[in-house]
Amino acid sequence: MIQDKSIFCGRRRFRGSAKRSAPLPPGGRRRDAGGAASSGRSTMSMDGAARSYPRILHLVGGEYVDGPSGGRPVLNPATGAELGLIPRIDEALLDEVARRAFEGFRRWRRTPAYGRAEILKKAAGLMRERVEALAWTITVEQGKPLREARGEVFGTAAIFEWLAEESCRIADEILASRIPGMQQVIHHDPIGPVLAIAPWNMPAMMAGRKIAHALSCGCPVIVKPASQTPGIVMELARILLEAGLPADAIHVVHGDPDAIARFLIAAPQIRKVSFTGSTEVGRTLGALCGHHVKRFTAELGGHAPVVICPDVDVDEVARTLVAGKFFNAGQSCMAPTRFLAHRSVAGAFTEAFAAHAAAIRVGNGLDEQNGMGAMINMRAVSTMGEFVAEARDRGARLAAGGGRPADEGAFFEPTVLADVPLAARVMNDEPYGPIAAITPYDEREEAVRISNGLPYGLCAYVFGRDPSCTQAIAAELEAGLVGINTLNVGGPMVPFGGVKDSGLGREGSRHGLHEHLVTKTVTRM
Repeated sequence: MIQDKSIFCGRRRFRGSAKRSAPLPPGGRRRDAGGAASSGRSTMSMDGAARSYPRILHLVGGEYVDGPSGGRPVLNPATGAELGLIPRIDEALLDEVARRAFEGFRRWRRTPAYGRAEILKKAAGLMRERVEALAWTITVEQGKPLREARGEVFGTAAIFEWLAEESCRIADEILASRIPGMQQVIHHDPIGPVLAIAPWNMPAMMAGRKIAHALSCGCPVIVKPASQTPGIVMELARILLEAGLPADAIHVVHGDPDAIARFLIAAPQIRKVSFTGSTEVGRTLGALCGHHVKRFTAELGGHAPVVICPDVDVDEVARTLVAGKFFNAGQSCMAPTRFLAHRSVAGAFTEAFAAHAAAIRVGNGLDEQNGMGAMINMRAVSTMGEFVAEARDRGARLAAGGGRPADEGAFFEPTVLADVPLAARVMNDEPYGPIAAITPYDEREEAVRISNGLPYGLCAYVFGRDPSCTQAIAAELEAGLVGINTLNVGGPMVPFGGVKDSGLGREGSRHGLHEHLVTKTVTRM
């Protein structure tokens, strides 16, 4: 996952102090000395549809707080227009956040599981009611088409509902007595306040998944959204407060991710960190959590391989893989990226794949006619160009795309590289964008060896008609999630996570819930 390489490169110092005079967005209280309340939202419109982008403020115990001046702007990647400003934060406010979260823990953990679940399910209903406004916020700050943004909102609501209901099935365990008259019971208790560091690629779903895990288990959550996509997280928090969540159960902070992470991980009130992002940053956070003995869940890089067997329906499989590859402009850790096609079908597959990719219309995600939106920023676009140039220098053939379709906006064409040598950068480093790299293989063992040859292991896929072949390959693939003739390997009930350098722990399913619980065995005579 592409991230600012300055993150966690060194210790940062806080400057300035928070301002307590921010206007009030709905769903919380204002903490200031006076002044008229307003929506705190800047109004925008496009094509006659008026929408508003939320003002970005810190949310601390139900109160919206501005920060010191000098924050970075939030930009629409499709237009470059400024949407808002990220407030900075100081140590005093972070200390208050940690303290308020722990105070909230004492109360929220005592709320019955069914009571917590009702709040989360009510929030899910509000998400569905407001899908158009929420999808618009996602699109203008992240770049994806509205169709995909709507799907993300519905997916987030489904996660809230499933985890809410599953958390009600967590039960104590009674052990068989080894001594007459002795009773031993294993309790599953909430671990405590959780720091959730969310990415920008699926800003509602990834933040929402972390929030729902923590809250359903009785843990307050402090959310640090990606600086590129803070608006949708503000909206999710607002919805939760409207649904009846206690004010001290959710907090949102913005600013320098390095300084925030170092301060809160060291804070004694924080008991767990959940992170989605690059492997590089995950290593640094993991080391910090290890030093402070904090539980750490990490969903990191992917670079998923796809093994295409010789008996596939070439056009059908190409169509399926194009849809999955260029979803969200390829900015997904689950996206198929390394396409290993059997030599007998590699030429036909490349031709069909390139034709379907070239047919995708690229442009502003607010235009419903566009099939692929913007990348997250211009730096990501430049990186795509570097991947393509390096691969071609090594002998890869450009079968489709390869450049920018327009002079403005963070757009890059759906790109297909054929006959890519294994030494090319795109075969070794996750491009995290709309680039598909196709290379032929001859024997099944070779395809497995190439697939497993990188230090990543999040998702892997295999397509073919012969189940004995596809299942044999799937059994050898080193990944947390494997799809046979499908890319749809996720869902709230699935334990999501990778092996090797792709992460630690799981999100989703009962396994993800237990990442937020600790066992306590009570023995009595």
